[in-house]
Amino acid sequence: MDRSELKKVFLAAILAAASVAIGCGSNVEGQYRDETGMTTIELKDGKASLNVAGIHLDGTYKVDGDQVVIAPTEGNTAQTVSLKIGKDGSLQGPEGSQFPVMKKVK
Repeated sequence: MDRSELKKVFLAAILAAASVAIGCGSNVEGQYRDETGMTTIELKDGKASLNVAGIHLDGTYKVDGDQVVIAPTEGNTAQTVSLKIGKDGSLQGPEGSQFPVMKKVK
């Protein structure tokens, strides 16, 4: 194999690995909860269902880089929350917020 063919194979391998990483990182659909079970989120088909200390909110979500942005569908729909997607797949609220770390359960 000559040098140009080796470069093409190497580039193809890098692109394939990046595609897998991007695809896996954006699959946030599922159910999440904190350690106490007081905060839960279900993300499915662009819809979000959030329960925090007995309060239920429905909304929509989108993935923006390493963030899941949730917008309510009732009330003040301009008020959104951004949750960081952790390397372990967990969701975490903004730094300094009272939003707990939530792990994927399903």
